[in-house]
Amino acid sequence: LDWQRKLFTDLFATVRPDGLRQYREAFIEIPRKNGKSTTIAAGVVYQLFMNPEYGQEIYSAANDREQAALVFNMAASMIRANPSLKKLCRIYDSSKRIVRADTESFYKALSRESATAHGLNPSMVIYDELHEAKSRDLYDVLKTGMGTRKEPLFITITTAGLDTQGVCYELYRYAKQVASGTY
Repeated sequence: LDWQRKLFTDLFATVRPDGLRQYREAFIEIPRKNGKSTTIAAGVVYQLFMNPEYGQEIYSAANDREQAALVFNMAASMIRANPSLKKLCRIYDSSKRIVRADTESFYKALSRESATAHGLNPSMVIYDELHEAKSRDLYDVLKTGMGTRKEPLFITITTAGLDTQGVCYELYRYAKQVASGTY
């Protein structure tokens, strides 16, 4: 769809004069049942197989295990449907992890319950349904963990929520200011 094409062109193909990605963060708010998880799973697959960075750590995060598994399940299905990609990696359904040994890169789904989020070095993060977050802890740990990456990408993809005090609303307000040219 046009919005998906624009999203991927903006995020992955818009570069600065030095050749690095223009955008390092995206806030995407889409109504329910419009293919958010499927769309962003394609971004995970693209990053894992097309980004030349060695040692990538790609994470999708959500507030519970079931939600965290949605993007993983879609990405795994896309890879399984492509014999060329399937040969390049191993998919571990039990741990919601896809490993690409030749580049020492991986993708893993995390939930709020993850006790291992500290110490991560994410190159790409997808935070799914951030409006449901009870605290900003997982968001902050993942965001600050990207500090050593040359070309990090943090994507928040969510439906609208009612909480006007949380991190999602904070990002929403900031994104509106960026879109309007204020920032």
